[in-house]
Amino acid sequence: MKEFTYEADVIVIGFGGAGGCAAIEAHKAGAEVILLEKQPEETHHSNTRMSGGGFHSPSGNRAALKEYAKAMFSGENLPWKLEGEQPDFSDELAEAWAEYAPQNEPFMRSLDPDFKTVKIRNAAFPHFPGAQECDYIVVRSTYTGQIDDYHNRSSRDTPKTEKVAGEAFHACLLNGIKSRNIPVHYNTRAKELMTNGAGEVIGVRATGERGNAIYLARCGVVLASGGYEYNKRMRSAFLEGPGVDGWAFYGTTENTGDGIEMALKLGAALSKAGKV
Repeated sequence: MKEFTYEADVIVIGFGGAGGCAAIEAHKAGAEVILLEKQPEETHHSNTRMSGGGFHSPSGNRAALKEYAKAMFSGENLPWKLEGEQPDFSDELAEAWAEYAPQNEPFMRSLDPDFKTVKIRNAAFPHFPGAQECDYIVVRSTYTGQIDDYHNRSSRDTPKTEKVAGEAFHACLLNGIKSRNIPVHYNTRAKELMTNGAGEVIGVRATGERGNAIYLARCGVVLASGGYEYNKRMRSAFLEGPGVDGWAFYGTTENTGDGIEMALKLGAALSKAGKV
């Protein structure tokens, strides 16, 4: 079987919310990007599309937002909390959240000016430090502007102007991808990360509609291929309790842990070779 070769600055694996945003941001930074998606285009249905389309959109005092984020992420600024502290990186993580979380909604609107949001709640923990001062808001994606549409119908096969929840969020990302002419290689399953002699990731081997393919990355590969909800072997290994049959999942059956397995295999190989 003939093996096809493609090359770009950045290869992104998985077209859900994370992969779509990564591809757009890489393109914004001037990179040539190729986005790989295991599902066929006509049946592509990621967890993002199945979701409620909600995201965090705080807009208040930055210092207060950092305090609230630290309380959520680690609890080390909550004197009554006895576990969960992560002092090695919690301050840096909270600082990043305070800087970038307020940019979420402007980012989405930059992809499609028709995109709308409706407010669904304020801070989940109103008594945490900074909760009131940071003007914490959670919003839901929509193109209708009506909050009650979410519970009344599915909008998967509707025109964009009628899309709500996760379908609206995905439609906005898709508009951003298409308007930037970022190629999406659907029905393409990543199989193996490729490395050079120094152990650096330089690409990925995949199987697509045209056969086997090599995707070379001049700058890097982004793994955004989701979890392992529908991989029984991984569920049994990594979930405590009845990990195979005792858990129910809402999401795409294509989440079979492909990216996680590729990363684990690469890590094991590099460790064995003494390169990590």
